[in-house]
Amino acid sequence: MAIARPHNLVPVAVGALMGALVDPGCSTQRRALTITATALLGSIAFAVGDLAGQVPALAVAFVTLVAFASGFAPEFGAAGIRGSLYVVTSALLGVASTGVNPGFITAPGLLLGGAWALLLAVGPFRQQGAPVCGPVLRARRLTDNLREHLMLRTAIGRHAARTAVVVGFAMSLSFALQRPAISWIAGAAIAVLHPRASAHGVRGVRLVTGTLVGGIAAVLLADALGPTSVLLLALAPALFLSVSLRAVDYVAYTIASTAFMLALSAFTMRMGWGLFDARIVDTALGVTLALTVARFTMPLGERDRLAAEILAR
Repeated sequence: MAIARPHNLVPVAVGALMGALVDPGCSTQRRALTITATALLGSIAFAVGDLAGQVPALAVAFVTLVAFASGFAPEFGAAGIRGSLYVVTSALLGVASTGVNPGFITAPGLLLGGAWALLLAVGPFRQQGAPVCGPVLRARRLTDNLREHLMLRTAIGRHAARTAVVVGFAMSLSFALQRPAISWIAGAAIAVLHPRASAHGVRGVRLVTGTLVGGIAAVLLADALGPTSVLLLALAPALFLSVSLRAVDYVAYTIASTAFMLALSAFTMRMGWGLFDARIVDTALGVTLALTVARFTMPLGERDRLAAEILAR
């Protein structure tokens, strides 16, 4: 079936990629819990987003709510930040997949991909790691600080509010402009936003650079191979590089992940330079939106103490 209908493997590949990216790389128990929770939440977010996508106003409200809730993820450390990005991305993909036939992504496929990533993480590729602050303790800390966060008196609370505003506005803009892919502007925006304010501008430049190079590679690859099983096999190195380079170089990671995700679009839409142009435009819009909102919603006094506050958690 996979050979005759290669798009069936697409959601599994995406779920496996995301599952590997959120892997905290520490003790086996925490790795299993992190990947499992992220895969479940991502699949649910996708399924609800797919239903909400039928009504633009409802879709915008849903992804805004998910973005706001995910904004509190820094309480759970670096793995929480990556996991929240996956959950928000899954919600965006769900909205974008509404009415697409064949489905580019499916909730069961994402869950299956996460299960595969989990098997590799706790099975043949498991590693020993020093115990760290557990998720239960972190969740209790989040609960204790929730009032302060919701009152926007903390850096994390402001980060959650900023993320919600950016994602909600980006989705509204995508629907209003009838962009080819509803999720691209918001996806670029949340990729730039980071709890550490000084990272915004650097990540924006790197994201645009990586998208440009990775997009060209995706168009050339998809144009040469077409939406076949051969294309999926050719994308295996990009999948490997996306995971391997995530903590090494953000530009290289963006190039690999953009090539992987954009080339997968060949299974549901005609791949070509027009689609590449749309990707670049949407990325630029998302980056500009994120930087603008971040600039006017973060007082300078908070900027100086934000990094220390995040590291302390």
